[in-house]
This record gives sequence, C-alpha cells and structure tokens, in this order.
Amino acid sequence: MFLTNLTAYESGQVHLLGEGDAKGTLLENMMGMFMYFKTNQTFDFISNIYANISSLKAGRQWIVESGQIKPLIVSLGIPELSD
Repeated sequence: MFLTNLTAYESGQVHLLGEGDAKGTLLENMMGMFMYFKTNQTFDFISNIYANISSLKAGRQWIVESGQIKPLIVSLGIPELSD
C-alpha cells in the first residue's frame, strides 16, 4: 500500500519507474507477483501502481515497449481478477 501512495505523485512515479538499465525492473517483478498470486488479494495494490505509472508519458511508453501490456490484457480475462 505504501508504494501505491508513493506513486500518487510524479516524483514517486519517476523513482519507481527507474532509469537506464534498471528501468522498469521493479514493475516487472511486481507484475510477476501479481500474476503468480492472482487469487491472493494481497497483491491487488499492484494494479493501482500500474495505473499511477501510466499517468506518466514515460510510464505509458515503457508499458507498451516492454511488453507489459500483454499481462495486463491477459489479466482482464481471468475471472478472479476482472470481477
């Protein structure tokens, strides 16, 4: 929940997105946990983080260019996640 609040601000979004070779590393790991533990509501906050990151132009570009859009679309088809 702390990360959700952190990414509510642009400075937190930029920091969590990262830069250089480490750009998006934390977000990729969080998406992996979100998909692996899809029936555990403990990880629902990750969807809020992605929503906050996508408010940055660089965040939207990273989501599309890194292929993170595919797990997001796949998650919409999982009944436990799309309720």
